[in-house]
Amino acid sequence: MDHTDDHRFAIAALGFTFEAMSTTGTPPLKPALSIGRRLAGTLFFCAYAFFVLPAQEAPSLSGTVIDATNGEALPGAVVILGSKTASTNIDGQFNLVLNPGGATELRVRYVGYVEWRETLEPWEGNLNRDISLAPDVAKIGTAVISAGRFEQDLGEVSVSIDVLPPELMNQGAPTSADQSLSRTPGVTIVDSEPQIRGGSGYSFGAGSRVAVLLDGLPVLSGDAGRPTWGFLPLENLEQVEVVKGASSVLYGSSALSGVIQFRTAFPDPEPLTRITVQHGVQSDPGNGRKYWNRSLMQSSTSWLHTRRLSNGDGISFGGQWLGSDGHKGPEIDPNTGLSHNRPYNPFTVDHYDAIRQWRVNGAWEHTPTAGDWGYGIRANAISGEGLNTLLWADADTGFYAATDGAASRTTQRMITVDPHLERSSGAWNHRIQGRYLKLVNDVNNNQGNASSTWQTEYRSRYRTEGWTATAGLYAQGTRSIAELYAAGVGDSVHNAGNRAAYLQIDAQPHERLHLTAGGRYEHFVVDSVSQGKSVFRAGINYRFGQASFLRASIGQGFRFPSIAEKFIQTSVGGINVFPSFDIRPESSTNMEIGIKQGFRFGQKGQWKGFLDVAVFQQDFENFIEYTFGIWGNSGNGLLDLGFRSINTGQARVSGLEWSTMGTGDVGEWTVQWLIGQTLLDPISLTPDSIYANFSNGSTSGVSYNSTSSDTTNNVLKYRILNTFRANLNLQHSSGWTIGWNAARNTTIQNIDKAFLDIEDLGLLEYGLIDWMDEQPNAQWLHDFQVGRKFDDRHHVELIVRNATNLNYALRPLAAEANRLWMVRYTFTP
Repeated sequence: MDHTDDHRFAIAALGFTFEAMSTTGTPPLKPALSIGRRLAGTLFFCAYAFFVLPAQEAPSLSGTVIDATNGEALPGAVVILGSKTASTNIDGQFNLVLNPGGATELRVRYVGYVEWRETLEPWEGNLNRDISLAPDVAKIGTAVISAGRFEQDLGEVSVSIDVLPPELMNQGAPTSADQSLSRTPGVTIVDSEPQIRGGSGYSFGAGSRVAVLLDGLPVLSGDAGRPTWGFLPLENLEQVEVVKGASSVLYGSSALSGVIQFRTAFPDPEPLTRITVQHGVQSDPGNGRKYWNRSLMQSSTSWLHTRRLSNGDGISFGGQWLGSDGHKGPEIDPNTGLSHNRPYNPFTVDHYDAIRQWRVNGAWEHTPTAGDWGYGIRANAISGEGLNTLLWADADTGFYAATDGAASRTTQRMITVDPHLERSSGAWNHRIQGRYLKLVNDVNNNQGNASSTWQTEYRSRYRTEGWTATAGLYAQGTRSIAELYAAGVGDSVHNAGNRAAYLQIDAQPHERLHLTAGGRYEHFVVDSVSQGKSVFRAGINYRFGQASFLRASIGQGFRFPSIAEKFIQTSVGGINVFPSFDIRPESSTNMEIGIKQGFRFGQKGQWKGFLDVAVFQQDFENFIEYTFGIWGNSGNGLLDLGFRSINTGQARVSGLEWSTMGTGDVGEWTVQWLIGQTLLDPISLTPDSIYANFSNGSTSGVSYNSTSSDTTNNVLKYRILNTFRANLNLQHSSGWTIGWNAARNTTIQNIDKAFLDIEDLGLLEYGLIDWMDEQPNAQWLHDFQVGRKFDDRHHVELIVRNATNLNYALRPLAAEANRLWMVRYTFTP
């Protein structure tokens, strides 16, 4: 196939993709999609015309960029020769067409390193130049891409970002990503729902204000916007980046309060095989709350193999198998009131928090040389069964049981397939990536749901001296089939669509100054309801000292309600959930001022890290909250009581956060730490405003004041006002490792008042009133681990989670895990 045929094939394929995506929409989308398709076609045509231009025979400059201290290749380094720009590949190599005719300045930049400058005299033919870059003490030295969708030094971005290396993510033998994220300052996971700086409360799994990404694309369910934490490949991570603050300009609707991005690793030059086996035993909870006989257990195995092929392509294959009793008791027979006493079997699901699942992931990626094509495909799949509970039976002997009807048995299957195509030439980088996500939840109580989601994104980046422009088009379509979402329309099939275009400019007018500005237009549709919205962001970062960075940013966010929020109708444990057909989109404005101080000290500069302090404020309009009340119209008491997602007016979340992260050496020990604290003031700005009316004709109306259990200082419901996180890891040259993780959470102050009213009336007995009265102001959790590595092949660890065996709940009515003893063995042949 010649270049012309290649061109025609590419345009035809992309045109088919966008046409297919648009068919998931509905009539109100057609004019917008027609314009969007013409715009997309124009951009794609320009991009592919650029892609297929034949290379001109000309002299070139080539070479390799390496770290001066250890000789390792530096992929992604920016090489600038006059007006020409190139980036190094995965092996640190570059090739650049020359600009002959006189002396030319060569510059090479890489995050965290001193810039290389050299003046080249005129020459003929090809020239090879290998370059060694030295670390820069004035840089933080940690590279991130989530702030601007290109690699930047952590100290130079205008928003707060925490970077979690794979060592920290896997500390404590987690079996799911949420167990690791809960150690991050400013991040709280409540019943699998992520909260960043208190931007959200509890939404019963419908709708998220935090975008969860895997390699640049959302991995939330298309119908409910809910993450599946066990799906994410912990065994093959490069790093995890947590962006705090509105990020809708680059990442869309769900990024109202922030982004959690999981970046998988590209294989190293040396092949890697790693197998991990672990087994744990849960301690008895004490306080008379154990109603079962044997100890609860869990077992898991994970594996990973990565390698480079002879042509430089990278391949990887990994996965996990998990069988766990969970931390709650065995099922109770509703007829006899007795629980079973069967021995541990990791292949059965017969406890209230039990899970049995397997997960696999694979990737193949061809990395291009300069001006060539890069392409690849990744795939992930998970299948499993779990028994989930929403409400405890009571706060005493039923703390680790489920109230009648509150347990649901779910068989889940989920798969993603992610192809991508990329080309870099000079200052330009073009990338097209897609994702097909299929999720099926078979639930035993008429709550089953299935959804298929298609995503396509085209991103173009122009990077030259002093500035970088990033532009893109994004399209997503979801088709949902669910008994759960049949309310009102009598149809369990719903379609949702999302189309967007964005542009962001990052400029460096002075070596100490970085500026950011960008905007995004997004159009949403759910069945016959559609709406579009533009959002903008701006930021500044100024280095006023050798490693002192002052930043400020402002960003807008916009979130369209999910299919689940609009159409869900179900009942769990006597608690009903009602649809909200007329719910409106919510929006926000997020502001932040922060300072980041890098440091390096010691005789050899072996201690390095940073201290970060930020104050922030996020203001919400049409704030969406699940609110308990009388929403049904059957006229039959408890059947009309339940939750409904409604717009609650204006709200504000402000606060202060500090954190420090770094590493250092003490004799034969290497120390790593991440420590931080977040102080919140989340309040309703319209506590007296009547934003809805109950269906029973009550004249009191629905307001913050009438639905809150504690209106002191107008604090929003289900918020943790003060969180502290500490992570410390020590490694000895002999192979010993020691780890400590600590978390402090203040008790939730305000919940739905209706829960307490129901108990006062004797309708349901959760023991919630007495339990809340007995809770301390704050509670500490401690995890410890100690291990030993033998000849780089064997690593044995003993891990203790919740070492003090604290019985606690972050969200009232949902017990968290008590102490777990775990042994983990890792073999790396």
